[in-house]
Amino acid sequence: MWYSSKKLRMGEEMEKKKIVKNILLMIVMIVCIGFPKSIFADTRCIIDPYIKESKKYSYNYEDPAEINKGQEIYNVIYKALVNLDDSVDLSKYGPPKTSDVFDIRKKVLDDHPEIFYFTHQDSVYWTNGKLDFKYIASKDVVKNMKNELDNKANNIIKTQISNSMNNMDKVIAIHDYLVLNTTYDLNAEYAFDPYGVIVKGSGVCQGYTTSMKLLLNKVGIDSVYLSSQAMNHIWNIVNIDGENYQMDSTWDDPVPNREGVVRYKYLALSDDEMRKDHNWEDKTAPKCTSTKYHYMREMDYVVNYKDYRYYTNVSDGDRVYKIKKDGSDKQKIVNSPGTPLYVKDGYLYYKDLRNGDIKKLQIEEQSKGEVNKGEQNKKIFNDVKGHWAADKIDLFTQKGYINGYEDNSFRPDNSITRAEFVKIVNKYFGLTKKSGKVFNDTAYHWAKDEIDIAVTNGVCKGMSNEEFSPDKPITREQASLMISNYKKIADNNYNKINRFTDKLEVSDWAKSGVEGILKNGYMNGYPDNTFKPQSNITRAEAVVTLSRVK
Repeated sequence: MWYSSKKLRMGEEMEKKKIVKNILLMIVMIVCIGFPKSIFADTRCIIDPYIKESKKYSYNYEDPAEINKGQEIYNVIYKALVNLDDSVDLSKYGPPKTSDVFDIRKKVLDDHPEIFYFTHQDSVYWTNGKLDFKYIASKDVVKNMKNELDNKANNIIKTQISNSMNNMDKVIAIHDYLVLNTTYDLNAEYAFDPYGVIVKGSGVCQGYTTSMKLLLNKVGIDSVYLSSQAMNHIWNIVNIDGENYQMDSTWDDPVPNREGVVRYKYLALSDDEMRKDHNWEDKTAPKCTSTKYHYMREMDYVVNYKDYRYYTNVSDGDRVYKIKKDGSDKQKIVNSPGTPLYVKDGYLYYKDLRNGDIKKLQIEEQSKGEVNKGEQNKKIFNDVKGHWAADKIDLFTQKGYINGYEDNSFRPDNSITRAEFVKIVNKYFGLTKKSGKVFNDTAYHWAKDEIDIAVTNGVCKGMSNEEFSPDKPITREQASLMISNYKKIADNNYNKINRFTDKLEVSDWAKSGVEGILKNGYMNGYPDNTFKPQSNITRAEAVVTLSRVK
């Protein structure tokens, strides 16, 4: 009897399992009917771009029809990404295999770094041939970011590149611009994209490398990416007059940042030269065998002026040399260790490394007749004419509050670092009192005394008790607080702040300072009714803001 009852219970349990199994089967059938058979997605690959010829796409098939199909898919994907489409239908092409679609999409992204706004997250390819696209922000926001990047990139080309330049000159001009105007910052917003480097002024190796390609594309110079998984690093291979050269602009930008300093240790190298401290896995990368620019390896603290480069020769005890830009007429001009700083009025100014003194060496005859300094400043800046802040920039340079760069530019729309800003504040307000304040990251910094003065006079504090972060770009709210601190105009009513649509983005510690700045009319918002407190203040904005402070 006991056996029969047990058998009965087992039968009931089996029947229940059978019912559950049938229900699950029905659910699966419903799902299969309602949705495509399968879904494929890839994850973002931060530093693994393909090494292929960047101007042409060669589909990996021998059949000409398949090659043509690959090019058509490439063009369709490119157009969709440029237009910010949500998806494209590739079903008429087969539909193509998942691996082929992802390969082609990646090729599009590698060729066109200006499409920085695409995100791999939730961007999927369905077996029915539909390829979805996702973006890092809303389409309106992305459109504004695209315009910002394109306008800034075009302005860089306009101010840094001339028709008289050969291809090497163009490569050097773009290299120098990125090195001089970018701060290496792993925590920067958009650090991995050209938007972060070109617009925001901060980034990491991927940002430098994609920015280099974007700008080289604009001047018609071909380049590709080369990456190293072992190094977690990426750089460029650039084609100059038919020869391939390795180039790592990130490693040519010293960390910590050295204001105004350019070096060419990683510019236009052969594979053998690059392998001394780089390694890579890609065996199909373009071969770089030319040693034409080997002489540039010894250059540090480079100052470019007319037909010559003035530099510290690291191969000769850091003595100062000059050499023509074509590599000829190499001469030692200072027989002691020194670092060139800038050229002014026919003199090369350099720092004597034996005692720290600033000295000068005449390198060309002075022109007859003196030019009024103010008029001279108005003429030398090749990127200020027509700028909305031109008058204030001229005024501040005449007064000596701020300087331009040795390439005759002012770079009004570039960001300004915390160290650079406090230096201008000190000069503008005539601050000189010091207390010997030193942060961990300012002990050997060029602006150590300026930072000491600013802190001593209550203009600012550090980012913490130990760090000042002198080389980080200063934000609009940080600049507001510094001016508010000195003028003692903090205001806790927040009537002005509350009028902006991005009022919640103002940090709590900066609110009273920003309110004081706004209430006194020292700074304004933007036409879209935003204040952009977290955005970096530009050199032009810094000058105009301070000019309003009386």
